[in-house]
Amino acid sequence: MTDISRIDVADSHSERAVARPTVYVYEAPVRLWHWINALVILALIATGYLIGSPLPTVAGEASQHFVMGYIRFAHFTAGQILAIGFLLRGYWAFVGNDHSRQIYYVPIWRASFWK
Repeated sequence: MTDISRIDVADSHSERAVARPTVYVYEAPVRLWHWINALVILALIATGYLIGSPLPTVAGEASQHFVMGYIRFAHFTAGQILAIGFLLRGYWAFVGNDHSRQIYYVPIWRASFWK
């Protein structure tokens, strides 16, 4: 019986490579912040387009058709989520690991940064 965790994996050049565990450099809050920002920015783009180029009007009572109000509400909600995420990201730069500070502190004057 072969131990699965010690099996060597062959690549396309017939060299032997060892399967290694995944190491996450950025902590979970930073990765979550990134993906929330991506989704929120997409929502801001879509709703901003619809606000700038409104849908055709619908016949009937205005109180029964509140589509643009919902689109505007979604736009403002996405903007608030983006603003709160920015504040939380600033907080995490102080309490997170060294990699979480990279967005605010990039030592470009050090030779080790360029290597």
